[in-house]
Amino acid sequence: MMKKNKYLVILALLMITIISGGVVYAKRTTYFTLTGEVPAQIKLVLKVRYEPKQGTDECVTHKKIKSYDMYLNPETARQEQDSTYQLTLPTFLRVSGCYLPIRSINIEALGKYREYMLYGKKYDKESGDRFAAGIGFYNARDEKLLDKQPLHYRSLCQWTFRIMPEGLIKILNCKAPDEQWKLPEDKFKQGKLNFYLARNNLAGQIVTVDFRLNPKEKPYFEGSWLKTDQGWRLCQETETTRRCQTPPTFSTFEMDGKTCTVYPNCTEQ
Repeated sequence: MMKKNKYLVILALLMITIISGGVVYAKRTTYFTLTGEVPAQIKLVLKVRYEPKQGTDECVTHKKIKSYDMYLNPETARQEQDSTYQLTLPTFLRVSGCYLPIRSINIEALGKYREYMLYGKKYDKESGDRFAAGIGFYNARDEKLLDKQPLHYRSLCQWTFRIMPEGLIKILNCKAPDEQWKLPEDKFKQGKLNFYLARNNLAGQIVTVDFRLNPKEKPYFEGSWLKTDQGWRLCQETETTRRCQTPPTFSTFEMDGKTCTVYPNCTEQ
């Protein structure tokens, strides 16, 4: 009878804890869901950081960073259509008896903008915004703050293009728009999406971070390209500036191994 009770106790312990890679998720652990939209050809990579409280020296060595590749099909680089992502996260971990609350989430957006061949094999040309969105966590002491905590956020990404020694490249840049997906007209007021969530109010919550892609591209350096009916023309640099002059003179540039006069079609059509 005692032997049977012993097995029942062991079974009960297994039922209330999940042990994975030395990390224990206790039964009392609370969880929240991070979800949102992601545009076609964009891949999200999340880095979730769990750290011990300050002053707990014995637990400093147990910092845990969990990396999640949010792409839904791990065999390919990114979705061909707009899609959604979803991840359920614990608000804390226990590692070797140490309490590690969630401290931050960094979301990186990786975008594909072209394919190229190398030795008969196809590769992607891609660019990423390493800080497309950032989330910090804290324990709120004022319950009124918990009631006002928004749970829906947005990040608007856009392709920019510039000339490098190897030719034209594209750079993905993501910023925080308003509820209508509009950015401030003043570029100095356009910032990254960074916000904080009250950790003690996350149990069962759904936090939405939507990503969209602005269909309009723009030059990485404003003033160095001129928009025409045929597309963007690269202005000729002078000894003192790389900005367009009046009247403008234009130069060619390399793109995909070709000499071009206009972006994105390479030649006027």
